[in-house]
Order: sequence, then C-alpha cells, then structure tokens
Amino acid sequence: MAPNDANRTRSNGWLYLPLIIGLAIGAGVAAMTGQWWWTTVGALLGALAGTVSALKIGGRKSDD
Repeated sequence: MAPNDANRTRSNGWLYLPLIIGLAIGAGVAAMTGQWWWTTVGALLGALAGTVSALKIGGRKSDD
C-alpha cells in the first residue's frame, strides 16, 4: 500500500447498489403482477436514488 492510499477518496463503485436493488424489487413486482414495465420503473428509481445520493455526498466537504 502506497503512503497516500489511506488519504485517497473512495471510488463510486457503491453507486450501482441502488440500481441493483431497484432492479431486483422491480423484477419481483413484475413477476407478481405479470407486467414487465415494473422492472423498468424499479431500475429507473434505483438509478435516480444513486444519482441523488452521489450529488449529496459529492457536495459535502470533509473537515480535516
């Protein structure tokens, strides 16, 4: 580990998590109702949640 690795900001890999969760919930609702468009709604809502959280977290400044 390089000396500056501890101070490096974390990557945004976690932003895919809301998308995956939204897609899973949408697919579950789609399977129960038989209407495929719930999968799309879940994916879009998950992507929106990930974007909003990235904007909120990205706007904060750390107190060093």
